[in-house]
Amino acid sequence: MVVVVPVTIGGIETQQREQATAREAQVRADRLANDARSDALASREETLGDVREFLLTDLSYAPEDIVADLADATKDLESVSVTDTSAINSAVSRVKNGMTTVGKPYTWSMSCMDTAHQTHQFPDFRSVWASTLPLSRCESGTKSGTFYTETQRAALASGAISSLEGNGTLQSICAELGFGSYAGMESYSTSQAKELAGALTVCPEHPKAADVRARVDNSIAEDAAIAEGRAFGEGVKRIGEVIQPGTYVTEGELDGCYWERTDAAGEIIDNNFINDGLRAEVIIRSGDYSFSSTRCGTWRKQ
Repeated sequence: MVVVVPVTIGGIETQQREQATAREAQVRADRLANDARSDALASREETLGDVREFLLTDLSYAPEDIVADLADATKDLESVSVTDTSAINSAVSRVKNGMTTVGKPYTWSMSCMDTAHQTHQFPDFRSVWASTLPLSRCESGTKSGTFYTETQRAALASGAISSLEGNGTLQSICAELGFGSYAGMESYSTSQAKELAGALTVCPEHPKAADVRARVDNSIAEDAAIAEGRAFGEGVKRIGEVIQPGTYVTEGELDGCYWERTDAAGEIIDNNFINDGLRAEVIIRSGDYSFSSTRCGTWRKQ
């Protein structure tokens, strides 16, 4: 048997191997470059979608020059060469950094129940306002954002909430301001008025904000009058301590209103029962020991 031994002439076989290796390396490099460009283009499209939506939101909390820089960065990203991977990545990074610099106030998603006890999800409290569903109540859900605004921090300082996380509760109140429990109340307790006052700083543009604000102000004024002895509600009141002598009036729909003045022995000096009326007036004398009333609303000193 004859064995043929290959003879390399002038290193041709080695050269061919090197050329094949180089071609394979180039193919890999081209593939990696194409993958990198595809990733960059995908990142560009995603970032453009995010920043365009971001720029449509209320950015009044941010300095104008910072917002303008972000808008310029967005234009650069829109016009960047789609074949230059490095330029695309650089433009994407500039936009993302710009969005981080502007920041996004914390907001909470809303979970609202309708009158049929079905639950509906909303991205934020303002989107609830546009709903035509027969909603009855809302609760805050997931928090998103990067920082607390000065308004949100002021709500904590005012005592409307006990922690910054309480801003989620204020936003849920804003969501249901037109249909929730607070919407149908004519007056509010001290804690309710304080909470509502905090909510109104979050959503002063709500269609019913002015009406709720008026009721909050009235409730706060009534609390102040009660604290100063110029007004009082039902129950037994000691003359000279809780209330002072004078003329007091209560107004509104009086149905089953009963009041009485008594002396130190517990004897009735004067009394009255109002089954159906709109106004009642009583003169409390300095010699009276106590005054009591039920279902008469709030008495106010004249």
